[in-house]
Amino acid sequence: MKYFKSSLFVLLLIFCLSAKVVVPASRKSTGGRLNKFASQQVLVKYKPHRVQQIRALFARRYKTIKEIKPLQVDVLRVPDGETVDSFTKKLSSYAEVEFVEPNYAVRASFTPDDFANQYYLQSNILNMEATWDITRGIASVVVAVLDTGVALDHPDISPNLWINPNPSGNSGLHGTTIEIDGDGDGICNEAGDQCASPTPDDNNGPPFTASSVFHGTHVAGIIAAVANNSREIAGIAHNSRIMAVKVLDSNGDGYMSFVAEGIIYATDNGASIINLSLGGDNISEILRSAVQYARNRNVVVIAAAGNIDPRIGETCQTGCTITYPAAFGEVLAVSATDSSDQIACFSCSGPEMDIAAPGDNILSLAGSNVGPASGTSVNDGTSFAAPMVSGVAALIRSLDPSMPVQDVERYLTFYSVDLGAPGVDPLFGFGRMDALASVQAAEANTPFITNPTEPGTAFSYPNPFTPQTGNSVTFSLPLSMGSDELQIKIFNVAGERIKTLTDTNEWDGKNDDGRFVSSGVYFYYAQTKRGNTKGNLTLIK
Repeated sequence: MKYFKSSLFVLLLIFCLSAKVVVPASRKSTGGRLNKFASQQVLVKYKPHRVQQIRALFARRYKTIKEIKPLQVDVLRVPDGETVDSFTKKLSSYAEVEFVEPNYAVRASFTPDDFANQYYLQSNILNMEATWDITRGIASVVVAVLDTGVALDHPDISPNLWINPNPSGNSGLHGTTIEIDGDGDGICNEAGDQCASPTPDDNNGPPFTASSVFHGTHVAGIIAAVANNSREIAGIAHNSRIMAVKVLDSNGDGYMSFVAEGIIYATDNGASIINLSLGGDNISEILRSAVQYARNRNVVVIAAAGNIDPRIGETCQTGCTITYPAAFGEVLAVSATDSSDQIACFSCSGPEMDIAAPGDNILSLAGSNVGPASGTSVNDGTSFAAPMVSGVAALIRSLDPSMPVQDVERYLTFYSVDLGAPGVDPLFGFGRMDALASVQAAEANTPFITNPTEPGTAFSYPNPFTPQTGNSVTFSLPLSMGSDELQIKIFNVAGERIKTLTDTNEWDGKNDDGRFVSSGVYFYYAQTKRGNTKGNLTLIK
C-alpha cells in the first residue's frame, strides 16, 4: 500500500531458507544477496512520443524476443560480442528510450515442516469463525496467485479455480491457468512460457508434475481452499476464486518480465487482488510500471516482505531488508508473525512495512509428485503471510467489489492489532492483521478517522490541507486521550518521520528543518499519557 512509502525477486517462501530477490541497480544488494539476470536479454521501455519509430529501428538492428505492449516495453536479445552491461549503456544513449535494465532473475528455496493445526484462524489471532458469519467471500472476487502454478487436480482447490471464459492459445490447462510466454518463441519449455499442457523443463528433465506447483498450491490454499468438506483446512475466502498465473518454473525460477506480464494478464482478466509471494533485491522499473498498471485499474497488490537467507550469512540477529515488489509504495508489504504474535525470526523488516500476518508453521495444501495432488503440509515464510492478507482483502472486497484500493488497504491496516513499538514500525507496520475488526469496519462503512481500539474519533482538518503562510492543519483527538504529554509524529510516504509536534495539535506543513514538505499523503501517530491513535491526511500545494 504505502501511501506512506515510496516506491523482484524469488519466492519468499523461506521455510527458514529465504528466497532470492531481485532489485534494480539503484538499490544495493543486501548482505551479499545474489543479483542474477538473463545473460542475453535486456528490457527496454520507450518514451511515448516515438514508440513506433524507435521500435522499428531496434527491430532492424536487434532481435526482439518479446513485446510487452501495455507497458511499451520490449525484451531484446543482447547481440553477439556485447554484454548485458555494454548493451544497456548503448541503448540508454537513445533519447527515445525511457529506461533499460537487465531482466533480473528470481529463485525460491524452501524447507518443508511437519503438520499442524490452523492456529492462525482461531479467535486469538485472525478470528475467522466470527468473520465468516459476516462473509465467506464471493465467486466474482478473484484473487490472482502469481507463483509456480497451482495443482489443478487438488480436490481442496480445484472447485475454487477461476475458469477463463475465453480460453485461447495462451491459456493453460482447461482454461484455468496461464503460463506467461517469457521468450515468445512458442516453445513451452521455460520459466514463464505459455503452455497448453505440461511440458519438459529446459534441462530435458521430467515433465512438470504436481510437485512443481507446490509453493503456489500452498499459497492458494491459504486464500481459498474449499471449506466444510470434511478435509483438513479451510481457506480464508473460501467462496472466492483463484486465478492461477504461473510466472516461475518448477524450480521457482523466473525473471521480472514474467511477473510484470503476469500482473498485466491478471488485471486485464478481472482479478480483484494480486498475491505476490515472491521478491527480489533489485528495483525494476518494468515491475513498478506493471504494479501501477494494476493499481490504476483498482486492483489491490499484496506482496511478501521477504525472508532472511542463511546461505549468505543472514540470521535473525542481522535481519534483512524488504524486497521488491513489496517495497514499492503501491504494494501492501506483509511481514510474518508466529503463534505467539511475535515477529517471525526469518521475516525481513524496513520502513516500507505495512502489515503483519501469521507466517510461521502454516498448514495449507500440498502438491504431490506421486499421483494426483492431495493432502497438506506445514511451512514457514512471508510467502504464507501475504496470502493471509490477500484472503481478508477478498472478504472486504466481497462486501463491495468496486471498493477503491485505498479503502481496502486502510480497512486492513487501520484495524490491525498494534504490536511492537507503538504506532507504525519496521517490523509489524501498522500491526498484525485482525480479520474480524477489518471486515466489521468495512461492513459498517466505518470512517477511517475512527480509532478502533477505543471510543471516539481522530481526524485532521482541513483535509486536504494546503500549507500557506499562517495556515495550519489541526489534529482532533478522542476526548478519552486527554492532552497530557501530547506528541504527534508525522511520516511521509517513505515511512520517514518528517515532523514531531510536542504539546500542540497544529501543523503548518513544514518539516523539522523548517521547510514546507511536498504534496502527498502523510500519516500521523498521536499519543498522550492516556492513549494513542493514528490517521492520515493529504497535503496539496
